[in-house]
Amino acid sequence: MKYETLAKALVAAVGGKENIAGLEHCMTRLRFTLREPSKADDEAVEKLEGVIQLIKKGGQHQVVIGQHVRDVYLDVCRAAGISEEEGAVKKAGKMMMAALMACALVHPNWNAVAQTAPQIIGSFWYLPVFGIKYTSSLIPSILVVYVLSRVEHFLKTRLPGVIEGIMTPFLTLLIMTPLTFVVLAPIMGILSIYLGDALLWIYNTFGMFGIAIMSIIYPWIVATGTHAPLALAGMQILSQSGYDPFSRTLTLTANMAQGSAAIACAVKTKDKAFRNTAMSAAFTAFFAGITEPCIYGVTLKKKKPMYAVMIGCAAGGLYAGYAGLKAFAFMTPSIINFPMWIGEGSYRNLIHAGITALISIVVTFAATWLLGFDDTPEGQTVGREIIQTPVEGQVVALKDVDDDAFSSEKLGRGAAVIPADGNVYAPADGTVSAVFDSKHAIGMITDSGIELLIHIGIDTVTLEGKPFRQYVKKGDAVKKGDLLIEFDKDEIAKEGLNDITMVVVLNTGAFESVTPAKEQLVMKGSELITVTFADKKA
Repeated sequence: MKYETLAKALVAAVGGKENIAGLEHCMTRLRFTLREPSKADDEAVEKLEGVIQLIKKGGQHQVVIGQHVRDVYLDVCRAAGISEEEGAVKKAGKMMMAALMACALVHPNWNAVAQTAPQIIGSFWYLPVFGIKYTSSLIPSILVVYVLSRVEHFLKTRLPGVIEGIMTPFLTLLIMTPLTFVVLAPIMGILSIYLGDALLWIYNTFGMFGIAIMSIIYPWIVATGTHAPLALAGMQILSQSGYDPFSRTLTLTANMAQGSAAIACAVKTKDKAFRNTAMSAAFTAFFAGITEPCIYGVTLKKKKPMYAVMIGCAAGGLYAGYAGLKAFAFMTPSIINFPMWIGEGSYRNLIHAGITALISIVVTFAATWLLGFDDTPEGQTVGREIIQTPVEGQVVALKDVDDDAFSSEKLGRGAAVIPADGNVYAPADGTVSAVFDSKHAIGMITDSGIELLIHIGIDTVTLEGKPFRQYVKKGDAVKKGDLLIEFDKDEIAKEGLNDITMVVVLNTGAFESVTPAKEQLVMKGSELITVTFADKKA
């Protein structure tokens, strides 16, 4: 619990956990619904270290945290003794539906008629029904839950509001039950069996050299965003054999190597802004197992460090294959998740995992240091970047926005635009760093390390995503001008909300200046913000 102290202080300042009727979060702030608002100590909330500002609006106590709001939210939930689902009741409903369909696949009644090998056991509306046992397969459940979410979303957005709450669950189950057992689960069940067998064959046939070769390739698979199938394959192998010697090993070497390369770059660079980016990315890779910030902000950007990562992955993978490293739980490999390697009645496998990680780290650091990378000499200006407007419309100074979290510029400097239409485009080349179910905001890191927040409207998080259509996901690489989100201006207006769109540079302090454009009207491709890079000696 990284923010345990802040979380406990927040719970106490809002009147204790008994006073919290509801809790949710958006892109930048916690949103408390209090049973008795008068019990909250507003002054105490604002004085807490880590709190940017308190805004009381819409019957909520909105505590502005910034880019770490998700982590703080989770710790507040723990401190208040509530689950994340209790913070959002509708999310709990979705989870219950998903759990119901997934559990149906492993119900004892189904297993009583299903066979070990796929066989036709009957028909449904003249369609064959395959009897397959799904107790050792995870991929069918994942597909079923995904399709269920799309069916549920389709119904919620098209049924009249007066019957939507009652009819959506009923119709969702009515559609999904035959679809699951007749089409989705059998297809994925058969494919997952063959996939698991194929990967185990590769591992058993090629051993350490197969792991080493795949470890070299894996960082590029992650960079292209095509690593999800390997994760699904890892789940399948784990469910079939009780361990995964393949996908988690590749991820362990890659995560450790990417973090090590970023540390080496941070130590060697003379560019202050790049050093901050590299250190932040390394921490994320080592402790969260998320390497996209390293890839897009450090190693791929500087090119040579990516080759160093490949060398470190190969070395770590070679040892892992030789030692027969196995993961006994499907988790994202990171320093805090090392217990996933404990199994088979001893700690030998855990020791092998530690050695694999250490080899990947040391070899990658040395390779990065020796290969080097293009750097900017200390004290020289490294240039500037133009941030284009993500929406067309009329420019408004950020200080004039009717929301203190933005107008105070405590989140960072930037600009706002009253949109002329409902299209939101990527303002620069970079990587999507954050998205939310509410789809009202999106975060991205440009290729030069600028952390941007694009926030559509004020209090539009309350619309729960209904006016928005999102075209990207976290970790996606985007090019300047790519369509990120569409939103319905009329639907937002009907709810009495403002659709003004804010663009904020969250890491403003890392740059010499962040200057909004002087133009009053902007079109797609127009300049909105100029960010000047510099690294000056103290």
